[in-house]
Amino acid sequence: MATQTENAPAARFVHTAVWTGSEMIVWGGIDENAAFASGGRYFPSTDSWLATSTSSEVSELHRHTAAWTGSEMIVWGGCTDNGCPTANGGRYKPITDEWLPLQSSPPDARSGHTAVWSGSEMIVWGGSNSASSLESGGRYNVNTNIWQATQIVGAPTGRRDHTAVWTGGEMTVWGGLSPASALIFVDSMGIYTPGAPGDPLFVSSFEE
Repeated sequence: MATQTENAPAARFVHTAVWTGSEMIVWGGIDENAAFASGGRYFPSTDSWLATSTSSEVSELHRHTAAWTGSEMIVWGGCTDNGCPTANGGRYKPITDEWLPLQSSPPDARSGHTAVWSGSEMIVWGGSNSASSLESGGRYNVNTNIWQATQIVGAPTGRRDHTAVWTGGEMTVWGGLSPASALIFVDSMGIYTPGAPGDPLFVSSFEE
């Protein structure tokens, strides 16, 4: 069955979408002219769209990531109209339709990375800074508004455009492309366990 198109966001691609439990929130992306700093909220129960608010603190983004915390959508990284990659991002609260800034010491700017929600923090990993594929990442705690670097000891080969899932206690990454300047396909994986604060660890990685 087709969804309602009235009030839907403008056509776009390489945007993100999260599910809140009652609505889908799409944000960012790009068309043939420019990247977007806007989005929309789709309510299946009423088959209706509502525009998200915008914020001067959150740039237009595409090829970014988005994570749902249970009450907020966090968008981070990717590319802007001014260049690629970026370390810009923000927190969107649908209950108040407002944006909040992220703390100002995030991981290095990147695109083609992944992000998972652990239940208490967003973990981003990998991606490309245009010069190289990255084997680093960061953990963002919404309660403290602080970023912490992920462990790199034991990390798998740096990569971009890979996949990542949260298992309930670990982040598993697989596949992707490496290095940044070539289309070399990666068939290896890594398992990252955040562990106690200050003691995260890549507990294992498997290389072919």
